[in-house]
Amino acid sequence: MNLYSIDIKICATAYIKAKSEAEALAKLKAHYGEGDGAELPIGETEHLTVSGRTFLDPRLPEISISPAITFHGTWPHAEFNFVEEGLP
Repeated sequence: MNLYSIDIKICATAYIKAKSEAEALAKLKAHYGEGDGAELPIGETEHLTVSGRTFLDPRLPEISISPAITFHGTWPHAEFNFVEEGLP
């Protein structure tokens, strides 16, 4: 058995507590920069909380990510990378 890898995109919904859209955007930029995306390696998520709390829960974090996520792949045109051979 061989092992292959493929890049996939993971999409999630972020929730930001703010008084306005401008304030919400400012909070996102303060935590994640000016770019059009954020790279969040595992273990470096001090400003990211995955929360299943409801909107009315006062413990909902200031910035949080919904635990419901979507994986997007390009299976028909995938570029698989060979990783290892001879796996059990």
